[in-house]
Formats: sequence, structure tokens, C-alpha cells
Amino acid sequence: MGELAPDPIRTVTMDGVRISMILGTEEFSLAVDVTVHTPAGEVFHCTFFTPDQVQAIMRAHEVSGETLSGTYFWAANPIVVNRLDEGTIVAVVLDLWREGQLPHAMLQSFPEAAAGDEDVEVPGDDDVPGGTSVARAT
Repeated sequence: MGELAPDPIRTVTMDGVRISMILGTEEFSLAVDVTVHTPAGEVFHCTFFTPDQVQAIMRAHEVSGETLSGTYFWAANPIVVNRLDEGTIVAVVLDLWREGQLPHAMLQSFPEAAAGDEDVEVPGDDDVPGGTSVARAT
């Protein structure tokens, strides 16, 4: 039997904040998708990049023709850091949470209203499969 592949999702909990990092096939290769659960039950999403990784993506797009042949780069709720590792991601997320900046730096998702519960209003304008509605970060 071969070795099991490492779990692509790494989760760290500090100060009541749960941070899940989706590493993909090559750990910390081009970007890391992050989901944050706060003690208050809020859920936020973003993607971490380094400047070098953004440049690498743009160079790849020059060849593929995407984004006007690498003329621009965009990502939903990107956070750019100097080093892309677990310690940096955790430190940045905790700093944003402590400073009250998660709603401004990340996309917040809200649980769907329970079926038949017509009195519950769910903020957001985009429905996302999997039981969440998403509101744009302010």
C-alpha cells in the first residue's frame, strides 16, 4: 500500500477563532483559501497570496491568455502577505479579528434561514451552493 496523501485542510484554533486553511495539492504553492469561524458564530472567507505568487500567476496568464494575457490580477477577497505559511496566516487572521477588520478584509457568509422560517432574513445577495448566502465585504 502507498502512503496516504496529507490532509489538504489544516485547522488551527486560537483565542476561540477557528482557522481552516485549504492547502490544495502542493502545500502553499500559489494560494491558500482560508475560512474563519469566530466565537460569535460569524464565518469569513479569503485567499492568501504573496507578491511573488501574484506575479507568477500573471506570468502564467501571459502564456494562457487569461486576464488579457496577464495584464491584471484579481481574486475575491485576497490578502497579500510577505510569507505564506501557517504561522503568518494565523497571525494575520487573529490581528484582523482583534482589530475588528474581518468584515472589511474577508467575505462573510450567513447560514440559510431554516426551511419554513419566513421571519428570518438572511443578508446577502449571492446564493452559494452548500447552504450559505454570501454578502459582499464592505
